[in-house]
Amino acid sequence: MEILLNDKKYIGLLVSYYLSRCDVNAVKALGYKNFTDAFSGIGDILNENPNNIKNMRDEFDPYFENKRRGWYQRE
Repeated sequence: MEILLNDKKYIGLLVSYYLSRCDVNAVKALGYKNFTDAFSGIGDILNENPNNIKNMRDEFDPYFENKRRGWYQRE
């Protein structure tokens, strides 16, 4: 588990899961004003493109009750 927590891609997936599952509550709990700020801030922290954080969040969206449809076309 220690190795996974040092993997920035894995952490990005965890945070993206959290953003999808908890929606705007996650954004506020992390101290951001909106999703755009969250993607940018998290991207900076993880040295990751903010669009990748958004896309990872979108991958989880079909599994949770939120207003976004995400990547619902995928199996």
